[in-house]
Amino acid sequence: MDELSEQMRAAVVAPPPSRIDVDGLVAGERRRRRVRRMAGTGVAVVAVALAPLLLVVPGPATPSDPASSASAQSLPPPLCVDQGDPYPPSPESYDTVRPRPTEHPDDAIVRLTGVLRPTLSTQVPADIAVRGVRLPRAPSDCDLVQFRYDGINQLYRAYVVLTRGEQTNYLTVTVQPTRTDLPTPCADVSAHTDCTSTRLTDGSILISMLSRVGEFGHEQRTAQLRRADGTTVSANGTNLDLGPSAPAGRPTEQADPPMLSVEQLAALVQEPSLTFYP
Repeated sequence: MDELSEQMRAAVVAPPPSRIDVDGLVAGERRRRRVRRMAGTGVAVVAVALAPLLLVVPGPATPSDPASSASAQSLPPPLCVDQGDPYPPSPESYDTVRPRPTEHPDDAIVRLTGVLRPTLSTQVPADIAVRGVRLPRAPSDCDLVQFRYDGINQLYRAYVVLTRGEQTNYLTVTVQPTRTDLPTPCADVSAHTDCTSTRLTDGSILISMLSRVGEFGHEQRTAQLRRADGTTVSANGTNLDLGPSAPAGRPTEQADPPMLSVEQLAALVQEPSLTFYP
């Protein structure tokens, strides 16, 4: 895994403009494997067809019962509780185009997770199973998709594992305040990268990027939305094998195309409620 991480770092000459790195996925998978070995349990797969409301309804309910539906919608999404330390105070590590929101991380995690799960159920094809990467100190049998707060970089990030048959892809969704020092979209990309930038009618900027990793069909696909309201939302998907059985060294086998297209990633980041300023 360490060698593969180094190869990916060398292969992806121009990282996505979101400043997110698949090395984070490698670290997340490494932590997940340690937890799995300690707990001795298998990995539960959450089907994408299950809407988040089905997970939180505390009893039998029928679609024809408006009161029950309203009650279910008012409940927060279930989360894997991370038993780590409280969020430490952190200095503002970068300047932002708008004053930072004052929402507490606990509240933001609940709100953003409640948006991401149904968005994935809409944007991910029904034949793809979706689960989260287990948090380091969460219960070993909990692998729900959810955001986690990164106090150092002051952003929210969700790791997602996509499975279809024998194929596994990895997806990272990040929400953060828009930095003042972000590079000009598509201004400096390598020959192995396709990049397009579009200004939307509301003034937001949508960036789509495809980076080729080696010669065996491995790709990173990225969509980033720099919202007019001062929020940056990024989705980064890859068909690189980052799982426990990934071979060491540079990939040498042809990979199936990534499960999610750049257009699907772009639709995901344009979900209006994935914002710091609801």
